[in-house]
Amino acid sequence: MVEGQRDCIEIITQVLAARSALEQVGVQILDQQLHNCFPADGEGLEPLRRSLRLWIKFGAG
Repeated sequence: MVEGQRDCIEIITQVLAARSALEQVGVQILDQQLHNCFPADGEGLEPLRRSLRLWIKFGAG
């Protein structure tokens, strides 16, 4: 994109989209890891899962 002399807004938009997608993958990995480490307490972990999702949504970056 940079070599093709694309508009800066286009480049930033694509970078932010990629970053968001990677953060969502990270949330899914963390959620699965919680399930694997604490399988018997799945429902009790829901507040932690919600907190992690909020942290990624509003706290990352």
